[in-house]
Amino acid sequence: MARIRGRDTTQEVLLRRELWHRGLRYRIHYRTIGGCADLAFIGKRIVIFLDGCFWHGCPDHYVPPRTSRAFWEKKLRDNVARDQRMTLLLEGVGWPGQAGAVLLLLLGLLAVIRRRR
Repeated sequence: MARIRGRDTTQEVLLRRELWHRGLRYRIHYRTIGGCADLAFIGKRIVIFLDGCFWHGCPDHYVPPRTSRAFWEKKLRDNVARDQRMTLLLEGVGWPGQAGAVLLLLLGLLAVIRRRR
């Protein structure tokens, strides 16, 4: 479990580089009432949470631990439920949360298109 990072993950760093390259400025690890956002655009009141495959049970990439299965199943269910509650809380005070996975897909597609020009 020690190798599974919670901050500055590969996905997060790649997204930050691409956004910075495109001239978008943001804060990292910004504290909100709904938790610590991976990225925040303060002036636009938008926060981005990049949900890691391990901690959220991604159906495409998640590999369950071999031990304590009941613990991890509950842990992942609780993570997803907490994130849904926090998203609703943030939206209620005018800070819409964005799904990081969607942003990564779009930026990946833009990068491929840019290389083919």
